[in-house]
Amino acid sequence: MREAQNSNYIITWFPTTNLLVNGKICFINPEDISINYNFGIGLLFKNYKQLDTILGFGFNKINYAYSGDSKWISYFLKNDFHYFKNTFSINITHITNNLFSSNQLSLYFKRLINAYLDLGCGFRIIGSFDQNYSSFYFGIKYNL
Repeated sequence: MREAQNSNYIITWFPTTNLLVNGKICFINPEDISINYNFGIGLLFKNYKQLDTILGFGFNKINYAYSGDSKWISYFLKNDFHYFKNTFSINITHITNNLFSSNQLSLYFKRLINAYLDLGCGFRIIGSFDQNYSSFYFGIKYNL
């Protein structure tokens, strides 16, 4: 089995203090020339000083060079717990279309290094009741 080579580009815009609009493009595997597009909308709730909750949905499409396209809708709930320069995130996502349905649980820890840079690591479980897989990942976020 070969390793996938991923490149992700994400743009997030806050037109108001409680609404966020997110766009993402991922180049998944150069050999298959796979491209994943995502457009999401979420509502931000600041429940407490240390807790942010985002509730939203997204439209997703993946283009395969050799086998067509796939489209799906995702619904998500994300909780961010802030403690000094650290953030712990729990993200629950339900993914569905007319061919499949799946769930995802992500746990992510990040640390603010300075005003422009965040470093983090996370763990993700994706699947249904009969089949699932997990992955560990690292994140780097540069803030403009």
